[in-house]
This record gives sequence, C-alpha cells and structure tokens, in this order.
Amino acid sequence: MNKRKKILGLAIAGVFATGAVQAQNTLQLEEVVVTAQKRAESVQDVPVAVSAFTAENLEAMGVQDFGDLAKASPSLTITTTGGNTNENPVSMRGIGTYAYSVGIEPSVALIVDDVPVPRAGSFFNALNDVAAIEVLRGPQSTLFGKNASAGLISVHTNNPGQEFEGSIEVLATDDDETGVKAMVSTPLSESAGIRITAYNKDRDGHIKNLTTGHMLNGQEDQGYRAKLVFDASEDLTATIIAERNESESNCCIAVFNSLSPEAAVIAGGSYSVLTNGITPGDDNRSIRQNQTQEDATYSKSEDTAYSLKLTYAMGEHELTSVTAIREWDYNWSTSLIPHENFTLNQYGPYSTEQFTQELRINSPANAEFQYVVGAYFTDIDSTRGFQRGPVFASNWEAATWSESAALFAQFDKALSEKTNLSVGLRYNNEKFGVEFQNNLSGAQFKADDSDNAFFGKVSIEHNPTDDAMIYASYAQGYKAGGYDITSSFNQLTADNPVEAETVDNFELGMKTTVMDGRVELNGALFYSSFDDFQAQSAILVDGALVMVLNNVGKMTTKGLEVDVRALLTENWMLTGGFAYTKADIDSWKGAQCWSGQTAAQGCVNGLQDLSGKEMANSPDLKGAFALEYNQPISDTNLEFFSSLAYQWQSESFYDIKGDPESTQGAYGTANINLGVADLDDKYRVTLFVNNVTDQYYNTGIGNFRNFLGNGKEALAHYVPRGADRYMGIRLRYNF
Repeated sequence: MNKRKKILGLAIAGVFATGAVQAQNTLQLEEVVVTAQKRAESVQDVPVAVSAFTAENLEAMGVQDFGDLAKASPSLTITTTGGNTNENPVSMRGIGTYAYSVGIEPSVALIVDDVPVPRAGSFFNALNDVAAIEVLRGPQSTLFGKNASAGLISVHTNNPGQEFEGSIEVLATDDDETGVKAMVSTPLSESAGIRITAYNKDRDGHIKNLTTGHMLNGQEDQGYRAKLVFDASEDLTATIIAERNESESNCCIAVFNSLSPEAAVIAGGSYSVLTNGITPGDDNRSIRQNQTQEDATYSKSEDTAYSLKLTYAMGEHELTSVTAIREWDYNWSTSLIPHENFTLNQYGPYSTEQFTQELRINSPANAEFQYVVGAYFTDIDSTRGFQRGPVFASNWEAATWSESAALFAQFDKALSEKTNLSVGLRYNNEKFGVEFQNNLSGAQFKADDSDNAFFGKVSIEHNPTDDAMIYASYAQGYKAGGYDITSSFNQLTADNPVEAETVDNFELGMKTTVMDGRVELNGALFYSSFDDFQAQSAILVDGALVMVLNNVGKMTTKGLEVDVRALLTENWMLTGGFAYTKADIDSWKGAQCWSGQTAAQGCVNGLQDLSGKEMANSPDLKGAFALEYNQPISDTNLEFFSSLAYQWQSESFYDIKGDPESTQGAYGTANINLGVADLDDKYRVTLFVNNVTDQYYNTGIGNFRNFLGNGKEALAHYVPRGADRYMGIRLRYNF
C-alpha cells in the first residue's frame, strides 16, 4: 500500500488513541481523530457535539456490548422492555423511537464501518474487534441520512496491520460467563493485508425459574469478521468486509418487585399463588414458569453483512464508493405474564434485507475551502410475523419495502483567518409500501406512498486562539414516514401512512485545549424541536376512537453537555462527561392511559392529554467518568494498570404514557479494573469488578395491575445482569 494511504488508514483505524505522552519531557494529549463530517479531522476542529471512545475506554467503563454503551455516553439511554430487542428504545438527548412497527425507522442511527444497520433490534450484539466508537449528538441527517434525526453512533473496526500479529483472549466471571476472542492479522503481499477475528461468549443467566430449576436471562453470542485491505493500483484502495453475528438468549424475564397482598390472578388464584417461594423486592431474582412457558421464551438474532469500499485518489481529491448488503433474521418469543399457571405468549419472526450504495467525493483538506459531495441509495425489504395467545389472540404477517435515493453536499469556507462557515444540504426521495394479511379474519391490505424532502445544516465557527473554538449551528433532522404495522392494521392505516418526523436543532458549542495540551474541555448548549413526532395515539373513526401510530405533535429537548479529557500526570488519565437534559412533550392529545390511571389523574374514556409532560427514558442529569492509572513496575518488564469508572443518573421513568409506577430512582454504579501487562505487549491480565457497590437498578418496569393484581399493585422489573456485583478475569496473549 502506498505511504500516504497507509498513514491515513492507520489514522482512521487507530483513530482515537488517548492518554498518550507525545514526548518524554512534555505531557500532552494525543490528537483524537474522528470522521463526524465524512473526513478525518481532529475532534477539536469539528463543529459537532461528538464523544469518542477507544476500545480501552470502553473496557474501562465496563462496556462489552451495544446495550452497555449508555454507560459511557451520558446523552444516550437504552431501555430494555422485554424479549423483543426491536422494541428496546434507544434515545439521544431524551428523544428516541416509540414506534415499533417494522415499517418505521429508528431515530438514532447505527453505522458500522460506513454501513448503516437497518433495524434497532439488530443493534444488540457483542462489539467485535472495535477500534473506536463515535457518538454524534443531535440531528446528523444531512450527511448520514433519514434515520439519524436524533443522533448517530458510528463504529470503526480495526484494520489489518503491516506485520503479522495475532491474539487470543479468554474471559471468566463468577456469575458463570465464559468467553474467548481470537484475532489474526497478516500482510498477504506488499499491497494487501487481512484481519480475521472471531468470538464466543456464553452466560447461563441470573434469574432462576423455581418451577424447573433452570437459569434464565442468559445469552450466547458468537461471530466473526474478515477484513481485507489491498491496493489495486497506486491510486485505488479496496476494503472488503464479511461479518456474521449470532445471538441466542432466553431473555428477558421480568421478576416481581412489588406485589400487593390483595393481588389476585384474573383467571383465579391469590397472592400466595403468585409468590410461592418468591419474595417480591429489589433482591428478587426468581420466577415461576412451567416448562412450556420457559421454552417459549427466547430471542435469536442472526446478522450478516458484506461490504466493498473503494477509495480512489484523483490528484488531491478522493472518490469513495461503499457498496453493502446487510441481512438480519430475528425470531423471538416471550411470556408476558410472570406466572406459571396463567399463559399469555407472543412471538414472531423478523427478516430484513438491505442494499446500500454511497458514492462521494472529498476535496483536498484546505484551510480556505473544502467540500464533500455525494449520492446515496438504499433498498430495504422487511417481513414480520406475529402471534399472541391464547387470550387477546392475534395472528398476522406483513411485508414492507422502501427505496430511498439522496443527494448531499457540505461546503466549508474560511471567512477569515479565524472564522469558518459550513453549509450542508440533502435531498431525499423516498418510496415505501406494505402488504398485510390478518390470518384470523382473512383480511388483506396493500398500500404504497412516497415522500420528498430537503433538509440541511449551517454552522459558523470561530477560533479566538489556537487552542479554542466556539461554534453555533442550526441543523434539520428528518425521519421518514411509514406504516403502522401492528395487530390493529386495517384499511384506515393502509390509506393513512405516518408522515415524516422532522426536527430543528440549535446548538452553541465550545472546544478548548488548556494546560499546554494536557486538558480538553468541550461543551454544548442545545435546543431541539421535533414536529410530527411519530408515536401511538388515538384518532376518531366513524365516531369511535382507534389506537394507531400517527404524528402526535411536538416535542422539545434542551440542555447542556460537557466532555473532558485530562492527562493529570504522566500516569493518571481522566475521561468522561455529563449531560443535563430536559425533554418535554409540547403537544400530544389522545395518548393511551397508563394501567390504573383514574379520571382524577387525567384518564377520560381510556385516553389522556400528555401535553406539558416530560418525556420518558430521559434522566435530567447523567454523568460517566473513568480515572485510569498506569505505572511501570521497577526492575521488571511489567506495567501495572487500573481504572475506576463511575456512572450516575438522576430519577427517570420508562413508560411513554407517564405511568408513575414505571419510575427508576437515581442511582450510580462503579466498575474497577486492575491488571498487569508486559511492556512488550505480549500478554495482559485484567481483574475486574463491575457494580462494586452492588447497586440495584432496573432497565424496564412492567405494570400488571390489570392482569395479575386485580387492580392492586403488581410490578415486575426487568433486572439486568449489571444490577448485581460480579467479578471476573480477562487474559490476553498477543503473538
């Protein structure tokens, strides 16, 4: 590979090395390079609120898979609501997707090596051979498309190295998790190299079924990635990636946290029946399910992706083409009622096939004027089946499709030596359709629609000194329309697709480097207004109210975010940040009532007005910090390393309908890593303790007043593994 491309490739793949000492006599942070504007730039020069994490940062903060990422990013929240991972809201700055139709895009986009992941449910896999992750906050639709209206998570994986190398890592914990990762990277010639990684993790689970004696809420993950990079010519570099990730779990079972002694099963029974051998409370990790119910609780995901990235140097310009196919097959089943004698199961498969093609040209990096111009096309076909029973029976199948073509551009012009103006614009043409069959009634429906949209971004940045930059920006976000594909789908919903959701975001930011390059302190004030927000609500049809997914109204979110990196001494490094967020519902009439809501509490004929209420899944204050210490051991070839990570968030609630019983109180968790590594980077031994203080928390709450409580309190919590202290050892050998 030619020298210039080697340097650029290593800069992007090794992107965010942190905490380095640039010279023996000068302590200084190493530059963090991000691709938030589709070109490699210092994070301190980008007028975007972005947090960057290396693999080492993620390990220090206890991040093992995508669901853990909220531990590292204060502006990100992820809620587990049950066995269907496609219905786990991912929110940025308090705004996410509250529509779980297979025909609706997520509000927070995930991109892996320039390729978008089509459905939120396929996010929830182990992170394999990650080099760096960028979390871009606020609308990123101009450069990254229609499903990044609230934000974007961009994952970069490692590239092949210039020399042969390999590693093997094993993991064992005291809660019965075992894991192994392996990697081999080798040059194939002077112009080509390949990197192959594979992993397997297996955990029994932390919830005990007292009826069968089995452990539940466990998971097994496995997968591989092969990444080939070669120079086809002096000017053309190709990157070919093939990857597959598989996940299978008997998740997610909710356990009783609070149950009234007056509770009674609607099909018969009593409090003693519900609590046989179980003591409801924060310490409860037990449930009763018969064998049939247990077998009917599972979540199986298979994600396969192939991509070809071509980078062609045209003089000082660079032409990039990214072609990709991604397929996701997912099947799930869950028992909704945590009781062995009363059964209410729901289940059904998903399948999504996505083809994407991006073509863009980047101008030379020039202080006076630079630009990126591109075109994008995506074709997505999805199917879903759904069944529920034996009560509240439902049985249907649906197929959706969408084709989207877009043109985008961003131009950066220096207005003076210290001031720069950036303007971006995107045009998006969307065509989408649906076919639906109700297997109970025999009814069939078919429809299609289209949409065109212009949206963009403008920002101005000023550098009062060489170590400071302030910026102001206005960005529009766009989330495409679609169909409400649920059990109630009918001709009305076929004829009235949900319209696009849009957002106007205003941001004022500051990025500074102080103390002679040892500290970076970045901040952003933001205000976002979402119009035609997509969520479940009621409309009037022939004098009757019908619950459908529609454009319910307007939401706003505003707040302050701060990121810090500080090389305190040669041995001590601090990274982290906090976010203060106020996300409110400005207008949402006709929302469903929460379970047990009375007329005095605003429920009229089963509906309520949520206007003026707070958004769910949005703690006002959230922070995450990691303090790392490294010290060579005298008279040895070893280095001692350690880290203490702490995450804290204020009180929040999970139910979008505002159920006060879905409240999670304020809590904080701490993780500790301790270990030794040899200075030649041959081996590394890490001892870790997650949730050191054994702090209880949950990731979702089910209110079963009407099903199991006979109107009395009956709350079941989704208790994650991380709500209990656990420890383990990680051994890594490099060769």
